[in-house]
Amino acid sequence: MEYRDILLAAGALPALMHAINDCKEQPRVIVVREIARALSKLCCGKPAPDLLTIEPALSVLAGLLSSQNVETVEEACCVFNEVSSRGEIGIRVVFQLGIVRQLVELLNNASAKILLPVIKTLTHITQGDTSQLQLIMSYNILPCLLKSLNHGVKEIREDACRVISNIITRDQIQPVIDAGIFPKVIELMRPSEDNIQKEATRAVYNTILQGTHSHVWYLIGENVLPALCCSFQAHNKEVVQLALDGLKKMLHVNLYQSFDKLETIVMEICACDGMNALKSFLNHQDSGISTCAKNIIELAFGTHLISDNPESSLASIQYYNKILRTGKCLFSCFYPNSQYSIFTV
Repeated sequence: MEYRDILLAAGALPALMHAINDCKEQPRVIVVREIARALSKLCCGKPAPDLLTIEPALSVLAGLLSSQNVETVEEACCVFNEVSSRGEIGIRVVFQLGIVRQLVELLNNASAKILLPVIKTLTHITQGDTSQLQLIMSYNILPCLLKSLNHGVKEIREDACRVISNIITRDQIQPVIDAGIFPKVIELMRPSEDNIQKEATRAVYNTILQGTHSHVWYLIGENVLPALCCSFQAHNKEVVQLALDGLKKMLHVNLYQSFDKLETIVMEICACDGMNALKSFLNHQDSGISTCAKNIIELAFGTHLISDNPESSLASIQYYNKILRTGKCLFSCFYPNSQYSIFTV
């Protein structure tokens, strides 16, 4: 990066910007492509150059997003990915350039060379504030993301899950549901590449954590429980922990909403062989995993471990839930105005 800084200090950026404005005729495409490549090299790298130094070049690169040359657009997108990765200031710069609509539209581009830096830029800028996210959503990004979830390049699928997860954490769960995205996300939770499975599981976990009771039951209707149980078999401990935390939250929510629904959830876990996985986690070397598994078992079946007999398991579920029903009713009768509950995990 020593030579880059020398070139920046010598005024290379203004010279390149002037040269690109002088390109009026052929071989304009080739020249512009090479200038874009040079600008990209000067604007990126570690340590990153000062934003104030490269800011004039960003407007020029923004104008290149409409180029028909794949390499030219790729170089411009790589710069915006680097700029947006700098946190709040970098995200603000991208929005000030007025290129967000173009970035969303580029998600429909067939070239993976363009898609990779574009979707990485979107993973950064969807972490912006509420007004910034609303602007992104107004450009109809969700159908484009659904298309990206089916892309042949695994890194694109992974980053698409990240963008969706960012959107979900900003109270945009219902639009994601309406766009028909969750069935594909849940499909990606099943054993596949570790990073894709992790990001898909994280998106579902965020939905369970922040969603309403109806959102959770929508996921259950889309077969999220078998997918969560499949995640128990992941080699990545983070995937396992996310799946356990999501299942624990799901059980906890339904404990207070509907005991019949709680029974339905627990029976489906048993049908997916999830109970055996939970019991095996009790002796897991990771204390977070073992503790969470213990909490789930206690929440669903009581303080004792159930047997391997499905009929005995179901009887335990029903008996435990009857006790909870009775206890909750009595507690409400004696303490109708209490804001506390004895039924915690």
